Amino acid sequence: MSTRSWIEQVRECMQEAGFPGYRRTDAGVLGLLLQRPLAIGQLGEALGISRQAARQLADGLVERGYATLGTDDADARRTLVVLTPMGQSYGRAIWAAQDALNNTVAAPANAKTSSSPRSRGDGWGRRFQVGMQSRGEPGLPQGRMPSVKTLAG
Repeated sequence: MSTRSWIEQVRECMQEAGFPGYRRTDAGVLGLLLQRPLAIGQLGEALGISRQAARQLADGLVERGYATLGTDDADARRTLVVLTPMGQSYGRAIWAAQDALNNTVAAPANAKTSSSPRSRGDGWGRRFQVGMQSRGEPGLPQGRMPSVKTLAG
């Protein structure tokens, strides 16, 4: 499976889960911000990019309602990127979707069709739902499992 196809599948899952606008950089940025709010400079340093590029990523999260920008109490010159509750849920959803997709891709290629997770209807979409619930998230509403293109081929 190509990287592009993998990213498109995560994007589609996020859209169906109610998190529009998935970008390829979101996983890394949100992975850092789920740990704690970061100043723009810290975010750039952690990602190995310039402050300007980090600011663009932060602005993209703010525009989509996933983060806010605030002032650091310890140093008013520093702008902090803080995830909103929706941003926190979005970050956890991305990681759950990626974990589920990784598990599906890593499944043994020689599994019998009748016993494979996909043939039983509990492929990566089901793993996404279970992963979200194990992280304290409600997952997707009943009957709205993410649609995922067939991974084989």
